[in-house]
Amino acid sequence: MQDELDRLGAEGGAMLDAGDAAGALVRFERGLALSREAAVMPTVAWFAAHVGFALVALERHAEAVYPLTEALIRGQIGNPYVHMQRGIALYGSGDLKEAKEELFKAAALAGQDVFTGVDATYWDFAIKGMRLPAGVSRWEDWDGCEPGSPMHSALCNPGMYRMFVPKAD
Repeated sequence: MQDELDRLGAEGGAMLDAGDAAGALVRFERGLALSREAAVMPTVAWFAAHVGFALVALERHAEAVYPLTEALIRGQIGNPYVHMQRGIALYGSGDLKEAKEELFKAAALAGQDVFTGVDATYWDFAIKGMRLPAGVSRWEDWDGCEPGSPMHSALCNPGMYRMFVPKAD
């Protein structure tokens, strides 16, 4: 089964990179189903995240929230890219309060770099109204909180999150 999961992940990744989000989604959904059957949680988290990435690329934001939330719960908390993609999904589905929190988590974990290649709307939304960290004069100069700092530790601690995963339809 691991060979099949590796193949689905590699094919889906190549398709997503090439702009074929629909084709990638098919591979990632199959990988997610197989990894759930095998109850391999790190693999479930990886495939759930990638299902969410493909859905965001397809602008199916409301559908992307569930797998991205599942990815976080299954081990991706602290991954700035997953937090950013979940924030984009929430923003696109109209949940601006939760989107703001998720996008700022991504910014706090990795600074502006994680937003490279993404519409500037999301970075701007993440930092709007937020106070600059001490010693930083511009948001663009901030690389996120220092790894190992209390804030970074809190952002990577699953116990600090409240997440409800609604039942998938």
